Amino acid sequence: MGAARFEELQIMKFAWRNTITDLAAWNSADVEEVDLGYYEELLETDVMLAEFDKEVEADEMVFD
Repeated sequence: MGAARFEELQIMKFAWRNTITDLAAWNSADVEEVDLGYYEELLETDVMLAEFDKEVEADEMVFD
């Protein structure tokens, strides 16, 4: 990168510094509380259904 390009980038940085929104800071202000109990129930249901699917595959049905 040449000196001219570097100077252009420095000028743009200082010109835009106060006008660019800091999205990370803005998002961290909006923290959402989540009830993990709901997700634990979903996990338990998924595990139960996966075990049921294994049992069904093991008891393969044969029709004549």
